[in-house]
Amino acid sequence: MKPVYLEFCGINSFSEKAEIDFGRLLEGGLFGIFGDTGSGKSTILDCIHFALYGKIERASGSVTDSINYKCDRAYVIYDFEILSEGTRKTFRVQRERRRKNNYYKAYLYEKADGKWQSDAEGPAEVDRRVEEIIGLGFDDFKKCIALPQGEFAGLVKARPSERLQLVSRLFDLEKYGDRLSAAVREKLFAAKNGLDMLQSRLQENAEGTEERIRAEKEGLAAAQAEQAATAKALSAAEEECLSLSRLAEDKKKYDEFARKVSLSEAKLPLFEERRKKLELFSAASKIIEKSAEKRKEGKEKELARLDAEKAENSLSLLKDKITLKKKQLEESGLQERIRALSETKGRLSAAEEDRKACRAAQEKLDECTRRYRELKDKVPEEDFEGLLKENEKALAALGADESFTEYLRRNFKDVLMSETYGEFRADLKGLGEKYPETQEDVARLTKKYSPAPSGSERSFDVAAAKLEFDRAEKARRALASEREGIEKRRRAFEDNRREMQNVVSDGKHYRERLQIAEQKIAMIKDLGTPEEVEKQIAAATKAKERAEEEIRRDEEKTAALTGEAAACRAREKGAGQREKEAEEALCALFAESGIPDETQARSLALEVGDEKRARRECDEFFAGYAAAAAGLKEYPKGKFDGFSEEKVREAEEKKKFLSQKNGALLQEIAVRGKEAERLSGLRARYLEIEREMRGKEKERELLEKLRTLTDRGKFMAFIASEYLQEICVSASRTLLSLTGGRYFLRYDGEFRAGDNLNGGELRSVRTLSGGETFLVSLSLALALSGAICAKSLRPIEFFFLDEGFGTLDEKLVDTVMDVLEKLRSRNFSVGIISHVEELKHRIDNKIVVTGATEGQGSRVRVEAF
Repeated sequence: MKPVYLEFCGINSFSEKAEIDFGRLLEGGLFGIFGDTGSGKSTILDCIHFALYGKIERASGSVTDSINYKCDRAYVIYDFEILSEGTRKTFRVQRERRRKNNYYKAYLYEKADGKWQSDAEGPAEVDRRVEEIIGLGFDDFKKCIALPQGEFAGLVKARPSERLQLVSRLFDLEKYGDRLSAAVREKLFAAKNGLDMLQSRLQENAEGTEERIRAEKEGLAAAQAEQAATAKALSAAEEECLSLSRLAEDKKKYDEFARKVSLSEAKLPLFEERRKKLELFSAASKIIEKSAEKRKEGKEKELARLDAEKAENSLSLLKDKITLKKKQLEESGLQERIRALSETKGRLSAAEEDRKACRAAQEKLDECTRRYRELKDKVPEEDFEGLLKENEKALAALGADESFTEYLRRNFKDVLMSETYGEFRADLKGLGEKYPETQEDVARLTKKYSPAPSGSERSFDVAAAKLEFDRAEKARRALASEREGIEKRRRAFEDNRREMQNVVSDGKHYRERLQIAEQKIAMIKDLGTPEEVEKQIAAATKAKERAEEEIRRDEEKTAALTGEAAACRAREKGAGQREKEAEEALCALFAESGIPDETQARSLALEVGDEKRARRECDEFFAGYAAAAAGLKEYPKGKFDGFSEEKVREAEEKKKFLSQKNGALLQEIAVRGKEAERLSGLRARYLEIEREMRGKEKERELLEKLRTLTDRGKFMAFIASEYLQEICVSASRTLLSLTGGRYFLRYDGEFRAGDNLNGGELRSVRTLSGGETFLVSLSLALALSGAICAKSLRPIEFFFLDEGFGTLDEKLVDTVMDVLEKLRSRNFSVGIISHVEELKHRIDNKIVVTGATEGQGSRVRVEAF
């Protein structure tokens, strides 16, 4: 992760907005954060922590405890870049906390095509997404980004047990210590309980012996043999019963067929006569239908002729009526009268608008006159410029507007300094005692920086100075209030004067509008009222529309009568044609059927009645007669000789007895089979439990050995030692790079440094000089940070280093700067947090933090070249 931009306000000592552009700072690969102790350097890291994880480590309680006492809210905006799956992405986190109502808002945006697009909203969702994007939790992030100086220095010189505990804490190896030991003990306890439970189950399944299983199987075999013989006899009895049942069924069918044939032969002559009449019924029905059709079409032809003549006479009379009405409408002159009245109405409507405009203009003019009278004497005129100059002169006489601290520093600087040099005087006294030759100079300097006697020129009365400062402040506030009143009266006077000018201009405009409207009204006073003209137009229009509507209705009737006459003539012609066709068809039917006339046909139809019913009855009779005769022929003569119902009953009794016996044997087989199966199952489970007990016994023995191996954190110590070996290899590569290939590291229970210029000789890191210890500590810090970041699969792109540079001498500071110059690159930046002036002057890109004062909060200044 690489920071891009940070903006924050209201956190710790920062009461005003602060902005940091990391883009320029990181261009050189090395930058510093400098400021006095307590100025707010660490707050920059707090803001990054708050933006990403919603937490501030140094807050005593919640984040609200870190809100500046002058502010009611704290917010932070943080932009950062990260390399994810080969693509560099830019994100923005924005959070805000308020002191009241537990107000808390959080937003996450991603930059796409130059625009910020929402990615998550709400504290919980933003926390989840940030950890997912960065790949580090809050604790791991702190370890990778802000390297804690005490732990890494301790890693170099700590005792082996302390070193293992540190690595365990940094890499969460506790799961290999007490947690692993507890897990092994828990599994051992579970294994012992499992063995006890298996022993109980073994006793429950001891009934299934080989002897009982063999006895049950022998009884089962005997029952199965007897049941097989019974089943064979039962099958034969069932076959005999089935054969006799089928013969009894056939005898019933044969008797039924014989009865039906006898009844049908008695009715046969009657149905044969009915079938002959049905053959002529269709022709008689057609003759009756065609005769009725012929009479109907003759009547239709005559009726259509009469309707056509009636419609033609009505059409002739209506056309004469329409011609007369059109001539009367043309001679009435209604259209010309409507046009003339409409023009008059337009002029009168325009005049009404002029009257309204006249009344409105008069009202506006009266309002302007009244308003001018109100404004004329509303605000009196004064010499505003002169009053303001006198106020400025009095304010200048009081001096600059400043805090009490600045007032004391400006008026009593020398006196204040002498009061605070107690520690300096003590140092001078010690110097004189150590170097007697300087006692004269020491005495002179001690006198110079001693507190002034009470009542002398250099003495200082704080209460009197505060009283004088308060008096000046009160006078300054009074002058400021007086100036505000003068400015307010001047603005009121100027606003009133502008409003009077606007009122005069509006009055002139409304007077002109009133005159124009009055001239227009005078021109149309003899034309009458718009209502009278509107009534005349309505009457003429109604008369014209009434005449036109009558003509339109008559024309519609003409069209309808024309169509009606044509339709009647067509009906007449069609009916005549259909009458002729019916006559021809009727003659053909008489010749074909042999029926002489319609009367004979109607007599035949009446005798038959419902044709479908009569035909269905005939068909059903002849079909039933044929089926019964055919069924009777299917049974050969002598088939039922010797058959009796007694034989059927005897066969059924025998089948019933054998069926009951077979059922009892099957039940016995089932019971013996289930018992044999139960005993076999018990035997199988008994053997299976024995095998499982042997496996559980081996598991218990193995867990006993594991418990011995994992007691007292032995396994965690082994894992931590392996981690230290890996870290040492990585740190050794870094140390070789930083020292030009001279120094390397080894770990064999403690860290040892090797010197390639001295034949690779190893020595304890406790014997290293201050500069060498710093190089080893920095190498281990980078290795540890890299190992932690490796868990998130993200590269280390920058980190803050706070290694206590105040304890380094000038030569070691040079060494530190040389090392840092080697570390920085385009893709890796280092940030130094320090208050050492030497480092501040040697690093070009830096953030300078100025501490809070009585008048304002802490401030930041970015210097990048």
